[in-house]
Amino acid sequence: MSGNLLTTKQRLFVEAYLANPNATESARLAGYSGDGNALSQRGHELVRNSKISALLEKKIETFAMTAMEVLNGVRTIALDESERASDRLKAYELIGKHLELWTEKQKIDGKLKIEIEYV
Repeated sequence: MSGNLLTTKQRLFVEAYLANPNATESARLAGYSGDGNALSQRGHELVRNSKISALLEKKIETFAMTAMEVLNGVRTIALDESERASDRLKAYELIGKHLELWTEKQKIDGKLKIEIEYV
């Protein structure tokens, strides 16, 4: 292996790890062999490999969305009158949950005095 190039198995490991971040299973899916302990150790080594971790980070950054991007997408759906009413309602519901406009739990503030007697 030269330069920044990864082996085929390492590239397969990266793709498997992005789909399911379980290093042991990703090592198995990439074609590494051995029992569970050997695969676990190999997966751990692969995740710590500087070239693999750099590629994982780069791919995650490429596909990751910020919270603001998600909220803007939901807002666009909520405000788009060409969207189905059920989709718009769901978008408004998600925004309302984010803004904590309603909760499914009741919040109770106050003081409670508890005395414990040891017998």
